[in-house]
Amino acid sequence: MILEWNHKPKSFEDFKYQMIGKDGRVVYLITNGVPLYDTHNIFSGFRGLSKDITDLQRSGNDTTDIELRLIETELFLRQCQFLATIGHWKFNLQTKQLYWSEVLYRIFSVSQEEFTPTYENRLELIHPEDRNRVLHAYQRHIIEHEAYNIRYRLMIPNRAMKHVQETCETHFDSHNRPLYSLGTVRDISSQVFTLRKLQESEFKYDDLYENSVVGYYRTTLEGKITMINPTLVEMLGYSSAEELKQIQLNDTCFDKSKPRSAFLEQIEQTGKVIDLEAIWKRKDGSRLYVSESARAIYNDEGEIQYFDGTVVDITTRKEAQEAVAISDMLYKSLFDAANDAIFIMKDDHFIDCNEKTLEIFACTKLQILNQSPYKFSPPHQPDGTDSKEKALQKINAALNGIPQSYEWKHQKYDETPFDAEVSLNKLELSSGIYLQAIVRDISDRKNQEAKIKKLNKKLELEVKNRTQALQLSEQKFNDISGLLPGIVFEIDLKGKFTFINKYGLELLGFSLHELSSGINILEVIPGKYHKQLKECLSQRINGIRPLTNEYHILNQSGNELPILIHSLVVLINEQPIGIRGIMVEKAMCKATN
Repeated sequence: MILEWNHKPKSFEDFKYQMIGKDGRVVYLITNGVPLYDTHNIFSGFRGLSKDITDLQRSGNDTTDIELRLIETELFLRQCQFLATIGHWKFNLQTKQLYWSEVLYRIFSVSQEEFTPTYENRLELIHPEDRNRVLHAYQRHIIEHEAYNIRYRLMIPNRAMKHVQETCETHFDSHNRPLYSLGTVRDISSQVFTLRKLQESEFKYDDLYENSVVGYYRTTLEGKITMINPTLVEMLGYSSAEELKQIQLNDTCFDKSKPRSAFLEQIEQTGKVIDLEAIWKRKDGSRLYVSESARAIYNDEGEIQYFDGTVVDITTRKEAQEAVAISDMLYKSLFDAANDAIFIMKDDHFIDCNEKTLEIFACTKLQILNQSPYKFSPPHQPDGTDSKEKALQKINAALNGIPQSYEWKHQKYDETPFDAEVSLNKLELSSGIYLQAIVRDISDRKNQEAKIKKLNKKLELEVKNRTQALQLSEQKFNDISGLLPGIVFEIDLKGKFTFINKYGLELLGFSLHELSSGINILEVIPGKYHKQLKECLSQRINGIRPLTNEYHILNQSGNELPILIHSLVVLINEQPIGIRGIMVEKAMCKATN
């Protein structure tokens, strides 16, 4: 149902329903609507636009995005035509573009030709005392999806203060990300001034008393409630005025941290209290922050008969102030406790820094504030670029929204140089655009890197020398083995040849390619010798000299040649990795003998 809501009604969109026409025909409609409020901010009904979608529904087609946008546009046009003094706006949270209707320029007293509507420019037109309240209300509306309905004052040069009422609804995508906000702004200056006059005339108008957003009460000096409006009953969390009248206001409804004595003392001495901030207690015991004004009504003897008061709920504002205070405290503690230098810069000048900054740059706060980063830099950076020119390039890039992170040669106040790692980030605040700079002293790291680089060069040189020596040794081994009239070989622990000299390759009939493909010693020894060979190799690896080393070998032609094998174990770190030896033809040995 459209008329079902928990507290304050909200706008609704794309509400589809059916109606039966006079002729009995079923009509399909889609409706958008917004709530309407009277001059006292009391809900008085809805205004909306319905569109006949019978043909689309019967054809099986749903309304398109274009149709919905047309409905939305028509709705706003109708609103502006009906209430010429209400301006509307649309804020795209993706592109940060803000649209104003013509009426808004009149309400904010700015020229459409000279004023560019942006979120920041709009905030500048709000009274400084209300600016943060409006900002936090909108942010809370986006984050918590709270209803946004707020009053605030405008700063109008050379004119009377303006008061406006603003409402808005924000639309989100399927991932709950805000897309855009639609809002209205109404000039309620006359209503505010009228309300003040009514407050000064002892609240004689019952309709205002009953329906005001401000809480009203009348009590005796002892705190007995004689009159109270529904707003204050609701503020205090009671079900009715009758229930609240059964209690003593002074005994029940005030927080002990803010005693009532100050209020009573002031009302007795001056007969009035204006905008006194106090802490009241709701029925459930929770705190209610209020701004209270009251004045005493005297009898014929000059004694206080009762006093009338107004109560404005400022809980949201106070909680927001407390949250900001806590946030500021946390930021300050982190700011001061950081192990890096942290600057806040306006343009190219330091306007604030933490204690670590003074330690790193060896200076006082007075010596560094209002200075530029290139003041604490040598004339040129290690790459030869001008420090000031390069610093301004980094600063301008960060101001354009491109975060910067780079290494920099800084110098202390006494011009002692040191290496630093710098990051720059843009900060957009209501008071302007700033830069946050974080500087980390990396001199020790750079020194260690230089030492490591020096050691690496030394190691590289040693490896090069050893490689050359090894290559020379291998070359000598290859040259000598090539001159021997025998098969010089190396095998791994599995019997695979890892080296055979040129004489051996020619005698066995193998090529270097075949050797690299993997030839096992068992492939060149006939099978009848395999057991004997394995036992001998095992004994050699285990440090035992084998009793016999006579075998036959087979060449590629299938010829057997009797040989003698002389071998030794190859060790690395005292661990055997293979066998190195020489095979000599037995006939050659006899001939030599």
